[in-house]
Amino acid sequence: MSMKRKLIIGLFVLVVFLVWAAVSIYPDWLWFLNLNFSSVFWTILLTKFGIGLVVWVLLILIISLNLYVAKRIAPGKGPGVGSNDEAGYFSQVGLSGNALNLLLIAFILIGS
Repeated sequence: MSMKRKLIIGLFVLVVFLVWAAVSIYPDWLWFLNLNFSSVFWTILLTKFGIGLVVWVLLILIISLNLYVAKRIAPGKGPGVGSNDEAGYFSQVGLSGNALNLLLIAFILIGS
C-alpha cells in the first residue's frame, strides 16, 4: 500500500471521527445554549477532555515504566538461556522489541 493511500485512509478515518464527535456534542450544546448555560456546557466538555488527557498520559507512563522494568529484569541471551526459536514469530517478520512495545501501547490505548 502506497504512502499516499495510507494518508488518504488516515484522513478519512479522522474526518469520520470528527463528524461523529460533532454530531454527538451538537445537540447538547444547543440545549445548554437554549437555557443560557453555555458556560456550563464548555466547563463539562473541557473537564472531560482534561481528565481524559491526564488519564492517557498516566497510562502511557505506567505502561512504559512496566515495559522498561520487564526488559531490564528479563533473563539475558547467552548460552543455556534458550534456543534460537525463542525469538518467535515477531522477529521472523522483522518486528523489534521496541516496535512490539509501541504496538502494545497503541492497542491498549485504542482499546480503552
